Formats: sequence, structure tokens, C-alpha cells
Amino acid sequence: MPVLDLLELNPFSDKVEEVVDDINDRIRRINDFFRDVSENEHQVTVGPNGLFGSAFVHVKASSELTIASGVVTAGQTFHSIDVETGSTDDLNTINGGGDGDIIIIKAEHDDRTVVVKDGTGNLRTAGDFSMNNSTDTMMLINSGGSTWLELSRSNNGA
Repeated sequence: MPVLDLLELNPFSDKVEEVVDDINDRIRRINDFFRDVSENEHQVTVGPNGLFGSAFVHVKASSELTIASGVVTAGQTFHSIDVETGSTDDLNTINGGGDGDIIIIKAEHDDRTVVVKDGTGNLRTAGDFSMNNSTDTMMLINSGGSTWLELSRSNNGA
């Protein structure tokens, strides 16, 4: 007797079909996730304990952005920021990104100061932040596609 005929006779066949449909749906969602990651050139590193175990989230190495009239345009998650001229410059606006995107910025140089301005342009932070050391960092999340909100900052400089 073919397997399909046995399933039709089995009182649990509806449950088996439901479980198989659920598994197939989960596989489709996983495939869609990785297709999106691939098409958008995101990097996802899966560790030995899986995607949500103790795996690291890996982003592309930082690329340098130079402030131009208070503005930079982000193209990825991690950027170093340098001043336009002189030794200090204000960062008022970050263009690029969309709702829910996260960006990490750091100072490019120890001898120049990038001042992230609160409430100026599209940045909403817990006050101005002077990044005057290449180990100073700030993490922001894009809210609504145009406003960047501070998640954290680290004044790591000496």
C-alpha cells in the first residue's frame, strides 16, 4: 500500500500534515532571511551555537566619513568620522539608513574632535558628545527613516 494511502487511513494524518506545513513555512522564512541578507550585502556570521546562540554579529569594517557642513552620509553599520577642517567639527546630521537601522560611529583620529550635536539636524542624543579619541564610540538607531536616536556612547579615550 502506498505511503499516501496509509496517511489517509491514519487518524493523525491531519496533524502530520499540519506539522509538515509548519516546518516548510519555517524553512521558507529562513531562506527569505538569508536571501535578504545576501541581496543587501549584509554580513551575518553564524557561530557554533547558531544564529541566536552565542554567535557574534559581524558588520563590515569601518569606513571613513568626513564631515561636510555638519553632515555625513552613512552607507553601512560602522563608520569612523573625521573633521572637515581644523581640529574640531560638529556633526549635526547623518543621512542614509532607514527605519530600524543601527549605526556605530567612532572618531577617526586622536588629535581631532568630532562633536556629535544633540537636537541639531536629525540627531537626538543625551547631550552633545565630544569624540576626541579614536576609541570613543556612539551607537544610534534610525527612527522613522530620518531621525537618529542615541542607544549608547562610550568615552573610551584617555
